Amino acid sequence: SHLVNEKAELLVCLLSNTLASAESSLIYLIISKISPLENLSGPISSSFFQLEFSDILAEPSSFRSFDRVWTWSDIVFESSRLWCYRIISLLCAVPVSLFSGFLFACLGCLHIWCVMPCIQLCTMAMPPIRTLWASCLDVVVAPLFTSLGRCCSAIYLTVTQK
Repeated sequence: SHLVNEKAELLVCLLSNTLASAESSLIYLIISKISPLENLSGPISSSFFQLEFSDILAEPSSFRSFDRVWTWSDIVFESSRLWCYRIISLLCAVPVSLFSGFLFACLGCLHIWCVMPCIQLCTMAMPPIRTLWASCLDVVVAPLFTSLGRCCSAIYLTVTQK
């Protein structure tokens, strides 16, 4: 855990040189929230990476606003996140499902009306073609290789070592 804390401090130091002070303090807050590895059960638990609304959007301890401001901002944040997700999923899910349905309908139609008839046609046309191919092999290729084999059968190789 000491090594992890050193890496977290080094990361905060590097980030604080490049970011504004408010952003670097936010980074430090996030890293300090997730850096203690002693409390983990197992390799890495999912609660290790969970942050809450108050971890990201919080006011410094020196300034205080009205008590209800953060309660209402939390409620607005959570409800806007929920409704934005619902609206975006509505806008994206309907066109994607429409396109997927159209695509699968076209593929089904092509399979039923084009692919399967071609397969059946090839299956019915294959026996005569197979007979013709076997006849060509028996008439042309078999005698050629039989005579070539008889011509080369008189050749003997002897291997000698020097």
